[in-house]
Amino acid sequence: MTVLQRKLATTPITVISVHPGTVDTVSDRISFSRITRFLAGFFIASPDVGAYNSAFAAASPLIKADPKKYKGAYLNPVGVFKEPGANARRQDLQEECYETTEKYLASLGL
Repeated sequence: MTVLQRKLATTPITVISVHPGTVDTVSDRISFSRITRFLAGFFIASPDVGAYNSAFAAASPLIKADPKKYKGAYLNPVGVFKEPGANARRQDLQEECYETTEKYLASLGL
């Protein structure tokens, strides 16, 4: 379970990490964008399809029905559980990321 999920354990918040998959986020900014988008469509997802996993995590009734199952989960598209990488599982790196985020937000006055 992630550091953030553990810190929010007494709340009804479910922390989920999502991977959007391979998403075309650049073809509209390069030369011959229409052709590039067409060709890219055979291999990578469009931005709207790439958003499906995030939308699933944010609004799926499956998560609301069984939040314990999803607390601290890492999801691949769409809604498929996946084991996080070795560094993502390291508690020390999770703590460091959390602390860095806290310091940064505090520097912004948030």
